[in-house]
Amino acid sequence: MDTLVLLSSRAFSLLPADEMPEITPDFGFPGSTLLNQVVSWTLGGGLLLGFLALIVLLLLIVFKGFGNQGIQQKASGIILWVFIGLVCLGSVTLLYDFIIGLDLGL
Repeated sequence: MDTLVLLSSRAFSLLPADEMPEITPDFGFPGSTLLNQVVSWTLGGGLLLGFLALIVLLLLIVFKGFGNQGIQQKASGIILWVFIGLVCLGSVTLLYDFIIGLDLGL
């Protein structure tokens, strides 16, 4: 039993825990700043257009298509897909901001 304890303590002593190198991503390739700005503006513009579409569809539903029944029915059928698209686009934007960081160049 003592040899098993001795062998296991030696096995754990071979793995130093304090010598772990710090890993940081390097996004310094040529054109990375421009690419980051283009992606940031595209994600931001997509979110803005998605929210505008959601607002217009909500207005069409609330005001009953401004007198047109067909427009109200189409708006009520599309609004769920717009909301799902906004949730997905918002999630992608959040992940991009968390991993790389949004840079609008302002």
